[in-house]
Amino acid sequence: MAEHVTLELVNTFNTLLSALRYALKKALKAKGNQLSPPDIKTLAALAANPGMSLQQLVAFSGKDKAQVTRKIKDLENKQFLYKQKHPTDQRSLQLFLTPEGKRTKDKAEAIRAKVYQQFFSCLNRQEQSELIDLMKKCL
Repeated sequence: MAEHVTLELVNTFNTLLSALRYALKKALKAKGNQLSPPDIKTLAALAANPGMSLQQLVAFSGKDKAQVTRKIKDLENKQFLYKQKHPTDQRSLQLFLTPEGKRTKDKAEAIRAKVYQQFFSCLNRQEQSELIDLMKKCL
């Protein structure tokens, strides 16, 4: 294991993430989609896990409860999701996508896939595989 992480690595990694986030925001806006990358991640999590609780979403997202609560309220106000009482635990709420939320998520994910395709198209399959291995090693 390397004893020293270079400033160049840190700066390059941060630049890569910022450029990817910027490209995604720009592509979403160009298509009239007002979702942010965290919005897409939230909708995708709920699509994959219908009935997820707020606590589960907090654990999944890595964000604090207040941030996730605000995000849920915003997405609910946009009619992308709805809350429902848990059938066996009346203290808990379950979160579900509305049909509009699912359509919006699907469109946003298609845009995201296209941005990622464009972003990483400079790497051949071998380089992509190597990058995946290196990123997994860091996890």
